[in-house]
Amino acid sequence: MGVLRDARAAVRASRALTGPDHDPAAQLRAGSTRIREMTALLEAQDPQRSLGPGAVRTAATVVRTAATGSSVNGQPVLQVSLLVLLPGQPPVPTTVTAPVPVDQLAALRPASEVAVLVDPAQPGQAVLVWS
Repeated sequence: MGVLRDARAAVRASRALTGPDHDPAAQLRAGSTRIREMTALLEAQDPQRSLGPGAVRTAATVVRTAATGSSVNGQPVLQVSLLVLLPGQPPVPTTVTAPVPVDQLAALRPASEVAVLVDPAQPGQAVLVWS
C-alpha cells in the first residue's frame, strides 16, 4: 500500500536526521554562536557605528559622483566625492561609497550640499545622511 510505504519512508528519513550524532543542545549552541558572529559582522558593516560616539552632523559639498554599477535593494550604489565642512577647519576631501535612495539622486549634483555624519577626529570618514 502506498500509505504504509510513505509512512515507512518518513520513519527512515526521521531516523536518518536523528541518528546517533543528533544532539539538539549542541546544534542550538552552534546556531547561537553563528547568529552572534553574523550579528557582529552586520554591526561592523554599519558605517555609522564606525564613526564612534563623537560623530557630528555637518554639511559637505558634492564634488562628483560615479556609478559603481551595483545596487542594493533597488538603490544604486554610488561613489560620491565630497568636501566635508567642519566649523573652524579647512574642507576635508573624502569619498563615500554607499547605496543612494532613488529619490535622493538629484541631491548629489556637483556643488550641492548634503548632510553627513563625521567624527571630528577623523573628518576623512563620512556617512551620508538622508533624513
